[in-house]
Amino acid sequence: MRDPNRIPKILAHLERIWTANPDFRLGQLIMMGTERNQHCPSVFYVEDDLLLERLLGFEERFAKLKQDRNDEPD
Repeated sequence: MRDPNRIPKILAHLERIWTANPDFRLGQLIMMGTERNQHCPSVFYVEDDLLLERLLGFEERFAKLKQDRNDEPD
């Protein structure tokens, strides 16, 4: 399992950088942290509201999957 302590640190830096650059979309900022020679338009150009909608959908699907796994008999 990955270290969950990494999340607050990354989010704090992301918040600082994004606040200083509010015209960027989240996908743009993430792409700036990756190798630029590997452009990914689906990440770079996604609007924040659509990204949030998709993340919330993922959260819902993943929670249901976890619940279904917990409901399975041993």
